Amino acid sequence: MDSVIYTVLAVVSTLLGLFVGAWARRKSLMVVQFNDPFTWMLIIFVFAVLLMPYINPDWAYIDPYNLDQDICLMGFFGAYFYGYLKEECLTMYVSAHNIFKLEQIIKPIAYYYNDENQLCWQPQQMRYVIKRMLFNVDNPADFSVELSRTRYIEFQGKFIKQSAHCVDTAAMEIKTITVEKGHIGRWHIKFKALALHFDPSPLNTYDIYDFYVEGRIADEYVQNYQRLKIENANAAADLRMARVLGAVKIVQSISSMTPDQVVMDRITGDLDRRNGTTLEDVERANRVGEVDGETKARNGERRRRNMAEEDGE
Repeated sequence: MDSVIYTVLAVVSTLLGLFVGAWARRKSLMVVQFNDPFTWMLIIFVFAVLLMPYINPDWAYIDPYNLDQDICLMGFFGAYFYGYLKEECLTMYVSAHNIFKLEQIIKPIAYYYNDENQLCWQPQQMRYVIKRMLFNVDNPADFSVELSRTRYIEFQGKFIKQSAHCVDTAAMEIKTITVEKGHIGRWHIKFKALALHFDPSPLNTYDIYDFYVEGRIADEYVQNYQRLKIENANAAADLRMARVLGAVKIVQSISSMTPDQVVMDRITGDLDRRNGTTLEDVERANRVGEVDGETKARNGERRRRNMAEEDGE
């Protein structure tokens, strides 16, 4: 009779392990398998039960030396691992660029569709995994999986080679939001969740309306941008050289005390605006000297004639 009971228990435990393993994988969505809190707690619990006869025999419920009980445990954990591994986990790798820090980070993102057919993602932090497994808290995501194409990235490490098919992003944002999961009387049950949004870069999308798909226009824009940068650099260099040459020319003019026509015209213009026509004043002053000489000559001739007349008388 005991053999029949243990046979039934072995079959039941095997089926139970299969469904529990699939449920744990589906609810946790851990990228690293068997790293969810439920699996760790289950393993710790089984080890505690197996060691209990040595710690406190009064609490011993499983005899580790009983072959039938060991078969039930092995059937449960074998089916648990199989169901865990066979459950599908949708994962995509995202390549996030940071042009300011000059770094590129590749992150795995596990995503799923909830009961309302809304796209969600699962953060890998334990607190968010526990919230989803116990309270079914979803973390919303806002990106187009169907329109995102991947590019192959391969990295040869020192000992191992790593590779992934990544979606290159143009912008990525993760922000904290509050999600309400029901209420008890006046008390509303709210949890903190993470909302994810990223925009695939133009070269990593299948959108038929995106004119960057083929890359030719993108290359042209990049080339124009580089050409504008070079022209800007040349213009800045010419401006600095012109400033240097102008300063040298001014210093040479001041040191030789022979201002060129530009400086003389500027000085003459300033004097004209202040005192009138400077050139006319200079000519008038020159004529004053000429008039004084003629007057002196006429006066001298007049005095000689007067003296001659007086002598004749």
